[in-house]
Amino acid sequence: MKAIYTKLSLYLLFSCTVLVAAESLIISEENRREDFRKLFDESIAMKIATFKKRINAANLTEKLIEKFVEDLFKTDKRFSWRDPGKKMLFLIEKFSPKMLESLNVRGFMSVILLWAYEKNDRNLIKKLRESGGDLSDVLNRAVQPRPELIPMLLKDGALPKVQTIMNYIADHRRDDAGYLLRLLKGMRNINERDEYGNTVLFWAPNKEIAAILLDAGVSINAKDSGGYTKLIRSFEYLVSLRMSLEKTGKLSKVSEDLMKLNHELVTYLIQKGADPTIKNNKGESALSIAQKAGFTDLIALLEGKKEK
Repeated sequence: MKAIYTKLSLYLLFSCTVLVAAESLIISEENRREDFRKLFDESIAMKIATFKKRINAANLTEKLIEKFVEDLFKTDKRFSWRDPGKKMLFLIEKFSPKMLESLNVRGFMSVILLWAYEKNDRNLIKKLRESGGDLSDVLNRAVQPRPELIPMLLKDGALPKVQTIMNYIADHRRDDAGYLLRLLKGMRNINERDEYGNTVLFWAPNKEIAAILLDAGVSINAKDSGGYTKLIRSFEYLVSLRMSLEKTGKLSKVSEDLMKLNHELVTYLIQKGADPTIKNNKGESALSIAQKAGFTDLIALLEGKKEK
């Protein structure tokens, strides 16, 4: 019997020892993880502090901001590498709105906000907008690759600008006019100009697009900063192609197509009331350019009469 008690005591002692050791290991693991979290948070704090010091030293670009965020997360398993939305929210959390503005981070924020619209993540959209996300900039970025997002962005309050229309026209020259009409309707001023004085009409590549723009109310005789109207610009290019054809006797297929498009466009602009006598800052008009080149058919077109 004594032997049995002795064995039982040894078993209980061993069990207690194992339990104590296991508990110590668990506590040790928790302490290790806590130490790691503290070290990581300190590392993050140091990185952010260092980064903040660089703000006034350079004009930080989107790529630098993005690299910083990538570096910030590369050792953190709590966040997904493939979720830029979480990274942007983390950045917003760590920096004040004023600091974000100093970081020139809005361009990067617009990229993430466009991504949020693509995912239709309304929660992320709300948070990014509250943090200064620029919907008009997002619309600018969306019109070429993701035109299907245009209605949603306009509904949320994005304001199309001249550059927005230009971006859309550049990539959708002969597409359904529905999106273009929505963008034009959303503009505050249909005759708004860019930094070079161009209205959206200057970017019309053919008569179909020009018709949509003119029907929307764009001025046909508006001048850019050089005094050029859309008619002068298109006519000047048409004349240069005609002169090249006369000189070489041939044109590439692309140039032939461009010459045809410009001839149709010039004809349409004249029919719609474009003034061929308006002069640019060099004193040139569409009519004087035609007369100088000696193309009697084009002179007749501008004068509104058939060549005899």
